[in-house]
Amino acid sequence: MPHWLEVKAEIKTLVERRDSVNLQVIGEPQPVWRPLVEQICDELAGFSEPINMQRGTVAKRPDLLRAILNSGNRAKTLPEKPGDLVEFEEQLINRPDVSFAALTHFEMFLNRQDYKNDHELFGCLRFVVTEERKLVLFIQSRLDFIQTLPRDHALSSFNTMKHIELRGNK
Repeated sequence: MPHWLEVKAEIKTLVERRDSVNLQVIGEPQPVWRPLVEQICDELAGFSEPINMQRGTVAKRPDLLRAILNSGNRAKTLPEKPGDLVEFEEQLINRPDVSFAALTHFEMFLNRQDYKNDHELFGCLRFVVTEERKLVLFIQSRLDFIQTLPRDHALSSFNTMKHIELRGNK
């Protein structure tokens, strides 16, 4: 079985079990990851179009949270900071089912001035993903998820994210 098919099957199994997944794209030439992410989102219930972290539409924290809430085509409003995290958390927790969100180019988290070191954002995400289990994230990046977390902070233990590598051919 080709490597990318093995990766696809593993990701689908994990997400169906409600585990969050970090797909790390490694190597040169760069593996063709975009069709893989799109297929997974198309084939699994609950996902809509992946949120591209390179886009300006998610440059601010409330915009990113709105995009996550709207994944799965459930349009919701959200106030600006500082009330955005409280409302985001309440909306996810009050949903009758689990929410799913796919994010591509997650390494951009490190470059977003509005939330790259936002301990409150990471705390909220950790809570809804690991404790309440109301959000399943499927993240594609060139970095391991742990490398995007604030350093020397309790959230560095946000280690329930399953790590899968998609390697390019050498």
